[in-house]
This record gives sequence, C-alpha cells and structure tokens, in this order.
Amino acid sequence: MRVLVTGAAGFIAHHVSARLLARGDAIIGVDNLDPSGDVALKHARLTRLGTLPGATGFTFRPVDVTDTSSLRALFEEMRPEAVVHLAARVGVRAPAGTAQAYVDANVSGFLQVLEQASAARVRHLVYASSSSVYGAGSAPPFQEGAAADHPLSVYAATKRADELLAHAYSHLHGLPTSGLRFFTVYGPWGRPDMAPCAFSGPCVTAPSWPCMATAGCSATSPTWRTWRRPWCACWTGRPQGHLAIASSTWAGASLFRCGPSSPSWSGSWAPGRG
Repeated sequence: MRVLVTGAAGFIAHHVSARLLARGDAIIGVDNLDPSGDVALKHARLTRLGTLPGATGFTFRPVDVTDTSSLRALFEEMRPEAVVHLAARVGVRAPAGTAQAYVDANVSGFLQVLEQASAARVRHLVYASSSSVYGAGSAPPFQEGAAADHPLSVYAATKRADELLAHAYSHLHGLPTSGLRFFTVYGPWGRPDMAPCAFSGPCVTAPSWPCMATAGCSATSPTWRTWRRPWCACWTGRPQGHLAIASSTWAGASLFRCGPSSPSWSGSWAPGRG
C-alpha cells in the first residue's frame, strides 16, 4: 500500500514509517523540517529510515502541508492510498505570540490534507489529535465521549478543531478518518523537550540533576540515540494497533484514546463512500 506520512522527520511519524516499511508498504514521507524543533535530530531520523529494512520503499519530499499547490502536486504525482497525518506544531505550553503559527500548521495545514485526501479518495486518513482536548471539565479516566469543549491551551484548541473538521469531511465527502488522542508519548528518538530527555540528559552530562531541566537531549547528545527503555511505553510498544487503523476500511469519523491502557474506540459517526 502507498502511504503518505506527514511530519516524517518527527518522533512518532519516524516510528510509523519504520513499521510500515518493515511490513512492505511504500512510504511517501513529507516534512518541512521546521526549525522550531531540533533540525539535526530530524535529519538523523530521516537518515536512519534510509538504513532500515524496506528502505528502498521510502521517498522523502520536503513539503510544507500548508503549501496548497505543492501538496496537491504531491498527491497527484504519488497517488497515496492512505494518509497518516502527524505533521503539527507541537507543545501544549505555547510561548506567547506563537498562536498564529499553531493555527497555521495545525488547522490550516490539516485542512489542506483533508482537501487533498478527499479529492484523491484515499482509503483512510489517520491523524494525530491529543489528550489535551479534554481540557477543563473532564475528569479521568478520560473517554472519547467526554466533553471536549473547554480547551486550556491554543494547542488543545487546534487539535479539537482538527477533530471537528475531520468529522465534517467524513460526513460531507465520505472520507474515512480516525483521530488518535495521544497522551504523553515517550520512546527512542523522542523529542528533546520531553521529560525523559530533559531529566536524563543532565544525569549524563551534568554533576547535578535539576528538577526542571531546560537543557535536555540534542543531536550531539547520546541520550536520545541510546535510550532503550521508555518511561511510559505509550508509543514504542504499540504501533501495531495504529497501523491496523491506517489499513482499515471502515467508514465515517472515529476517535481513539491512546494512553496508558489499550486504545479504545468512540464509534463511527458518518456514512461511508458510495
């Protein structure tokens, strides 16, 4: 199957691409290599994908999903059968003055992906949502059916907007979509700003261990490359279920909670394609 994976140089998308290549799929990876993250680490992930089993099936294109004409041309050229959309501006604690960048990447970018996926009539679109959508008024254990209408961050608001757009496109265009509400995701090749790197980096490089480290892993640090046991195996141990979702053909718009327990399903809400 030809699968378009957006944000291919990112942490989760890197692991998704590796698993899809291992099972024999052809991967079209796209990423704009945004400098808001560790660009050297992004390049290192892409380099690693080129050395893995099935690497001959991997094609990388430096495309920004907010660039309508480039994304349309990519869909027309590569004709993906399924899409795993993981490109995003990440970080719940958005710095002041960055709201527009979050809306551009997470809402406008996702809208372009929905448009092209609908036009291409792909079998399934899987996209990353977030546990942050629960916001105020939701108490654990969180469920997909819980109210998610009081976001507490710009990031959460953009992810909830993505869920609503996906539902609308499933209803209007018969596009099968599945949103994955990720909780905190740790694992090898993870983001330097996440807790494992922030905490373990100083253990390797500094004589003392601050509770709130501002300097964590980087592309020059061995921590993100050699760490083998994630603190919370939310992603590294469970990509198979997410790949199964991408391969499925059920109709409508669905949401899955991807947290410490097994992913659960909210059901299908919209009619399928004719």
